[in-house]
Amino acid sequence: MKISYGRLGLHVRVARLFLCLSKSTSTTEIPDTNSFVDHNLEKGEIVDRQPITREGYDKKLAEIEALEADLDECTERVKEAREEGDLKENAEYHGQRERQGHIQAKINQLKGVLASCYIVDKSDMPKGVVTFGATVTVKNLDDGLDERYEFVGPGEEDYMSDPMKVLTNSPLAQSLLNKKVGDQVEVEVPSGTMKLEVTEILDHE
Repeated sequence: MKISYGRLGLHVRVARLFLCLSKSTSTTEIPDTNSFVDHNLEKGEIVDRQPITREGYDKKLAEIEALEADLDECTERVKEAREEGDLKENAEYHGQRERQGHIQAKINQLKGVLASCYIVDKSDMPKGVVTFGATVTVKNLDDGLDERYEFVGPGEEDYMSDPMKVLTNSPLAQSLLNKKVGDQVEVEVPSGTMKLEVTEILDHE
């Protein structure tokens, strides 16, 4: 296999990052985790919601809780600054109001991410096929280069890691889900069509 992770290989990986962009979501509520049951993924079907591990979910939830604590502190400072009187020349007030808006926007964004997810135990996923949590090696049939990917949930992606950790709802992942070794797929890219062949699948533990 011609997997290159030197300078040239790094540029190749970076050039392919646009394949790993996820869908956006505008939902702002955190769903009940007890209702996170979806059997479509086990059948290899593409679903709108994204799978996520319990660890990944808890990490995002902790981020939200930390931001909410920051928001409470910021709100108190806004209140204190308002009590000082004239707001037109009150730099502290305007600064805290701006920070308050940024924090709230980040909280909403993270809640939207979690609202689009359902928790999955990777060990329960099918073996021998490309699924959430699996590590897959593919060969680009156009240039002969091999690349390794692990399909993960929100907050777990890392496009510079080895293997590259890619969101499961990305175009690249969606084209490979439920495929077996030897299967070939075509991925639409701005420059045309990229042809890939699955050469190895490492099942999740």
